[in-house]
Amino acid sequence: MHPDSRIVRGGFFLRKKPLGDGGSRRIAGALAFAAFLALALAARGESFDTPLYERVVDLGPSPYSNGRIKLTCDYYPSFMVKQLDTGKEGAEWFAIVPERRGYLSACTRVHRAAEKVIQGRDWCGYFQGAKQDFVFLSACDAYNGGLDFAVYDARTGAGVFQDTAVDAASGGLQFTRAPDGAVSLLYSRVAVFDCTLPRDPAGCWSRIEGKLGLENAAAPNCTAYEKQMTGSVIAYPVEVALQPAPQVRAVPGPIRCWPPE
Repeated sequence: MHPDSRIVRGGFFLRKKPLGDGGSRRIAGALAFAAFLALALAARGESFDTPLYERVVDLGPSPYSNGRIKLTCDYYPSFMVKQLDTGKEGAEWFAIVPERRGYLSACTRVHRAAEKVIQGRDWCGYFQGAKQDFVFLSACDAYNGGLDFAVYDARTGAGVFQDTAVDAASGGLQFTRAPDGAVSLLYSRVAVFDCTLPRDPAGCWSRIEGKLGLENAAAPNCTAYEKQMTGSVIAYPVEVALQPAPQVRAVPGPIRCWPPE
């Protein structure tokens, strides 16, 4: 992959040092933009499905914090999602459990043979929600104004898609449904480039628009840059058809630029 078109992804961007005033301003600006975009997307799409039932089991004091160890089970028509939170950053594990319609399995930390288990060492984060037959996990922490997420197929337990979105709490991801029932995902995607758009508007934007499929869009005005800052974070709206295989497509909407952390 060309170094100018690195897409932030993976789920393991854990911030270990303070952002400082400049980083805080950039994140504040990104979140303000996220709130605006979330309202725009909400007008176009649906949010996550509401679980039929949720159960939280208290498993005692956490060895990592002053909180409690909690097992959360969210029940949907054909599957259940379990999350074990021991009090450290990120869940200890997640599990997708096939369910018979009209039957609620026991909410227990013991794994059944049919469960698909995702260990916290493989994905640092939390259960975000479900839509139709897809399970969404969010990352532990934001980075460069974006939050990683992963999508799993509840029918097979297989991971089908990962990307980075401008986070706006639950409003960061929205959905549309085709007449045949196929689900598409709407969000503001975060991409990081090592060219600096304010310093080389024509050359840098040519690379960015070609990589992201933004040929008909105008270059954004970049904000929060200081003298020595380099690189460009681009947030732009996309639609992803999750079936039969994920396909990412840029859609009309606001584009924003700010410096990387």
